[in-house]
Amino acid sequence: MGERIGSVIGIVFILFIFAVLIDIQMSGVGFFTDEFGPLEQVALYGSLLYGIFPGLIRAITASRNLGRLADIIGSVIFIIAASYLLVVYPFDVTKLVNYLTGPLSGVFFWLTNELARFIMQFAIVVSVFSAIYNTIMYLAVREELRGRRTSASWSGP
Repeated sequence: MGERIGSVIGIVFILFIFAVLIDIQMSGVGFFTDEFGPLEQVALYGSLLYGIFPGLIRAITASRNLGRLADIIGSVIFIIAASYLLVVYPFDVTKLVNYLTGPLSGVFFWLTNELARFIMQFAIVVSVFSAIYNTIMYLAVREELRGRRTSASWSGP
């Protein structure tokens, strides 16, 4: 039950981030540059919203392994989308301060495009390792579950 609740919290967090990004885009503060066209929007928002899918699978089915399969697909989607966004880089993170108000605006004064690019590169590398790890775990657990089903159906001598 705890994992299901965690999955739902993850879904809510992703939807919150999606809503904030849409609000930033609609506010026109300059965070998204003129290069942030339809393809870039699909890459950013599509990969973000796909992140709901693995959590939804886990919350509904309580199947960790099925969730792993969705995570693998999500990692591949993220790697492709983030790599593309890194190349075209349609962001100006220094303008993020214009969106934030009050005490929050002073908190992110140190954020630069170079740092944001580094964070994106790091996230891509982490996603590659995550995809490899989840693939190994998915296959190992699938084999274990097959073995259990075979043993359970075997009646013995």
